[in-house]
Amino acid sequence: MRTANILSINGGGIRGLIALQQLVQLEKTIPVPLHEHFDYIAGTSTGGIIAVFLSIGYKPSELLDIYLEHGDKIFDKRFLRLGLLRTKYNDEYFNKVINDFAKDKSLKDCKTSIVIPSYNATKKELKLFKSDKAKEENRHNYSLFDVVRSTASAPSYFKSITIRNDYYIDGGLVVNNPVMMVFLEALKEGFDTFNILSFSTGTIEEPLSTSIAKGGAINWAKESVDILLTEMDQTTHYTMTQLFDLFSVLNKKRLGMYIRCDSYIEKSSGKIDDASDENIFRMNLDGLMSATRNKDKMMTYYLNSIK
Repeated sequence: MRTANILSINGGGIRGLIALQQLVQLEKTIPVPLHEHFDYIAGTSTGGIIAVFLSIGYKPSELLDIYLEHGDKIFDKRFLRLGLLRTKYNDEYFNKVINDFAKDKSLKDCKTSIVIPSYNATKKELKLFKSDKAKEENRHNYSLFDVVRSTASAPSYFKSITIRNDYYIDGGLVVNNPVMMVFLEALKEGFDTFNILSFSTGTIEEPLSTSIAKGGAINWAKESVDILLTEMDQTTHYTMTQLFDLFSVLNKKRLGMYIRCDSYIEKSSGKIDDASDENIFRMNLDGLMSATRNKDKMMTYYLNSIK
């Protein structure tokens, strides 16, 4: 019987800090580098950035430092690009950071299997970047810069990226929680059981105000992003939970272990691009509190995923 250990990380912009604080706790729980423990690592948008860099050997603590050092410069409000026909942020600094840490590596250089969703806007279809396919056929190989930049290209925030004459935009538009995608990939590869650990980047619990609910496009602009991220996430989580439960009932045996570590936004604004000093400080608190709440879940996962 073959068992796959799977790590999945949601999208959410600068809220990736919240997931990273929990991954730092996971790093303390698992005595080997994460890319050695997990057979698959998946991530969308900011989760895709984290997944890619984990797969080439970076530690969560190192990635946390990268976010803390560069986050405010990537989402730099001093240089907002004003105008309806322009993206909100200039991507030059963002591109430089990706290049500095991805260097000249490609999907074939990943030390574990990764699955990274993006969206091919030219063909209007989901694109899954897979390191396993890249190692099988060179036509499926892409530079890690292109992979990261394509999954983290939120429309209106950053420009799309062109890869092989097609335009790519943020994978979070269609698959913000990639756990189902990576589970299906492992299933196709012939694994029988699955130990899955999935992290969110937080949901905002505040109820929708009447003024926004009855408002027009401008009122809904910010709220629609939060609703999109939250509802896609909850739908995927519900499906995974029901799938694992149903399999156990029908087949009289467990499909494996699916553990979801929800993140909590209580101190920070929750905005995916709020990289102000105060909000970064508060977001770190949200991450630390989420890590404390999920500490037992992470330990349970590790103890039951040792092969």
